[in-house]
Parts: sequence; C-alpha cells; structure tokens
Amino acid sequence: MPNLDSLLHEIGRTAALPFEQATTLPTGAYTDPAFTALEIEKLFAVDWICVGRTDEIPEPGDYLTHRIVETPVMVMRQADGSIKALVNACRHRSSELLSGSGHVAKIVCPYHAWSYDLTGDLKMAPFMGKHFDKSGVCLPELRTDEWEGWLYVTLDADVAPISQRLGSLSQRVENYRTDEQVNVHRGNEVWDCNWKSLAENFTESYHLFSSHKDTLQPFTPTQGVWCEPGDAGWNIHWMDTSRPQDKLWDDLDDATRATFPLMHAFPCHVFSLSLNRGFWMSLQPDGPHRVRVLWGVTVHRSVLPEDAEALAALKAEIATTFDAVNMEDRTIVESIARSLKSPHAAQGRLGEKERTLWEFWRYLAHTLGAPAPAGAIAAE
Repeated sequence: MPNLDSLLHEIGRTAALPFEQATTLPTGAYTDPAFTALEIEKLFAVDWICVGRTDEIPEPGDYLTHRIVETPVMVMRQADGSIKALVNACRHRSSELLSGSGHVAKIVCPYHAWSYDLTGDLKMAPFMGKHFDKSGVCLPELRTDEWEGWLYVTLDADVAPISQRLGSLSQRVENYRTDEQVNVHRGNEVWDCNWKSLAENFTESYHLFSSHKDTLQPFTPTQGVWCEPGDAGWNIHWMDTSRPQDKLWDDLDDATRATFPLMHAFPCHVFSLSLNRGFWMSLQPDGPHRVRVLWGVTVHRSVLPEDAEALAALKAEIATTFDAVNMEDRTIVESIARSLKSPHAAQGRLGEKERTLWEFWRYLAHTLGAPAPAGAIAAE
C-alpha cells in the first residue's frame, strides 16, 4: 500500500484527467486509514454536516441529536423560534444529555441531574455544595445554517455559510419548492463500506437499469439520465421520468414535471427531489470500511394527509419503499468495499452518465491538497 503522500499524488493525477479520460480513484482512497483520517481532519471536522430538516423541530424545546466526528451534538428550537446547536455533553463529567429526537422543557443530565435551560445555561447542580458557582457554566454553542429546509451544523468557527455555497444550486431546484417539504421518515444506520462509495452510488443513476430494475428503473429509466456541469460546492444530475408528476401548483411547467434532480452538496449531503417527495442522506466515515448513514424522506405539505390513519399508511409505504431501495444499494456498495481490499482491484474508466463522480473527485483532490501534475486543468 502506498504511503499517504504517494496516494495523494495518485489522487491528484487522477482528478486532473479531463472527463473524457476520467478513471476511478486509486483503491487506497477507499481503504487507507491514514487517508480517511485526513478526510476527517480536512472535511468533516471543519465543514458543514447535515443533521436533518428544520421542520423536524417546529416548537420551542423540540430537538434532534447527532454526532459530528467525535462530538455529540444537539440542535434545539429556542423560545424565540431560532435554532441553536449545542455540544450534547454535560459540563460536569461529560455524560451525553439527550438522545434521538423529542421535546424537553429543560435539558437534564441523566447522570447527576444537572439541568440546563434551552439556551444551554446551567440552572441546577444538585448537592454540589456551597462553594460551587454555577454562573457562567454553559454548554458550548456550535454554528448552524439552513438551506432549502435542511439544517446544518459545523464544528468550525470560520467556514463560510453553506447556504452561500449552495446559492447557485437553489436556482437549479427552485421549481421543486424544497423548503415546503417536511420530513416524514428518519433512519440512522451503519453500512460496511467507505463513505465515498455510498456518496458516488447516490449521485450516479447509471446503475438503475440493473441494480434497481424493479424499483426505480420503471419510473426513472437509466436511458433518461443526463448530467450537467456542477459548481465548486455541488454536483447534479437529472432523470427523465416515464410518468410525469402531478401538477401540484398552477405555475408548474411540464419540463419540471418530467424530471428529477439528484445532487451532492459537498462533502457529504446527498439528496434527490421530486415534486411531492425527497430522499436524502448525510454521511460520515467510521474508519475506511464503515459509514454512518443518517437518512430521511420528505413529502410536500400539499400532499401530506391530515387524517391520522392515512398519514400512518403513507409513512408505512415510504418506509417499505425506501428500505427496499436502500437494501439494493447497500448490497452493491458493501460488495464494492470487499472487492477494493483485493490486491487485484484496479481503477476503471467512467462513462458519460458518471460525470458527477469526476466532479466529486476533483473537489476532494483540491480540498485535501492532492498535488496536480504540471499543466493540469485546475479544479474549480
């Protein structure tokens, strides 16, 4: 196995190829622990991580929890309607405070019952004695940002807002009214593959006719897949549907009804859109051979049933449908992970429906500092 410097040079050479000559990354990009550690340092510890949807926490005291690298995070709706992200660990002896999602009037540590208000200020610390001063004790706050209804958190104090980075993508998907969708299903899993393999699988639909021949191919056939150039912070490809979507609002044009976009907001948020549904994943590496997968399904408010029984039936149908699609993808990407460990694994060529992968690799090479050969076309 090459050392990290030589691997970065290989990645730089690969990413510098013009698309017409593009190949997959060297296998070490998926199997080398030192490279994964570099990704964590340069990407996940300093960039924006999607933690869910803002509609999941509509009322003061509603919260979501997640983990970014090794930091436990809670995201809480405040009394004034704003959203605040806090480190989800007690300032006493670091017990995690909240788990999953839900609603609280105050944040109470399950270990020694230290309690905090929704802003993270310590209010009670039982039996600590008269010499303990709780003033100034508070949970560290992390930066948040919102884009098209998605909620992001970063551990870094200086990275530019992701909503700014994705402004050009908003223009591409504005007809889908993404911010009017609400999350109706949420999953949290660990898959046995490299995080990039799953991101790449999500953002190319070349495989639909074979891997999803009974689930997706009948509605969004591979024949109708086409890519357009992305931007520095994202890529996109489109699927022409064999069944135009319902006209949910009056000014909806036929071209929008007949297409679905699939996108990758770098580094690790992938999502697809239709007029009435969306599917998203937020990925983080757990070493080179495992990925933590937070995923969800959204539905446009206009088609969300008001009847409780009908809503429950819709959620059940969504869970069944997307669990089946996920299992088809999981089978493939986990097989890729096993094969990439072989000394016989080699780089392969890309086809015209895989431009998004090439753009992702150029972003990785640029962000991770992989040196490009002299005379190479720079990644934008």
